Amino acid sequence: MNVFAFELRRQARSLLTDCLIVAAVAIVLLAACYPVYHDARDQVEGLLAAYPPAFLEAFGLGADVFSFAGFFQFSYLYLALCVAIAASAWGLAVFGRESRSRCESFLLAMPASRPALFAGKLAACLVCVVVLTGVAELACVGSWALVDEDVSVGRVALAALGLGGVALVFLALGMVVACFARRLRGVAGIATALGVGGFILYALPG
Repeated sequence: MNVFAFELRRQARSLLTDCLIVAAVAIVLLAACYPVYHDARDQVEGLLAAYPPAFLEAFGLGADVFSFAGFFQFSYLYLALCVAIAASAWGLAVFGRESRSRCESFLLAMPASRPALFAGKLAACLVCVVVLTGVAELACVGSWALVDEDVSVGRVALAALGLGGVALVFLALGMVVACFARRLRGVAGIATALGVGGFILYALPG
């Protein structure tokens, strides 16, 4: 059995769902919400003035949300949250599959070395990361083109590329939890906890 093909096939539906979610969040925030913020600047400034600076900083509103670069910085936090949860779920699902099914002995009975099995699973996860990062790139650049702001497409593409780094970090966290947890009953709850935990750690300095 080809471990890479098997794991990639098992994650296909999850990958498609995650791609749609990340693309939808990027388009809604950057292409739909940003023009509203930009056009209603006076009202939004009055609303934000009622909140303490630390609260605004924690939720990514400390930047100038009335420029595309500033609003992209605000949106990036929530895009990163979606990517983090998705990548954590892949690491947990792929590397914890046998643990959840209580069939670890099946892997040991396969005619393949442990490094080969690990490499096949890791390759499947990395393909998912590359595909999701590519979709996020297209969604962010496409939103930039719709808004037509005076920001270079190279800067937008480079910033969106950072989501791939976020995905790799949380993929590694999911892998570590899956490999060392004694009991791994579910994926969605743990992945969400890892993603939200990262969000909270980001907000703590503010």
